[in-house]
Amino acid sequence: MIAAIILVIIGAWVLLMGWPLLVAIFIFIVFAAIIIFLIMAALVFILAIPFYFLKKGPKAEDGSYRIEEIHPIKEDERK
Repeated sequence: MIAAIILVIIGAWVLLMGWPLLVAIFIFIVFAAIIIFLIMAALVFILAIPFYFLKKGPKAEDGSYRIEEIHPIKEDERK
């Protein structure tokens, strides 16, 4: 919505400057493309953040054993 208002203001300003209509249309299209590109880049960045954290997963997994089930390390296993 804000982007559309900005584009209308830019288009009106260009027409009021007395430039030919084709130049005004070209400038309008360029600014529209820039604004659309910036909006899409922001959307990609915002939507990529959750996927980054989902891909990494938890830093540590919960243990599924009790402390009694852990056997002591034998002397020959240490070497």
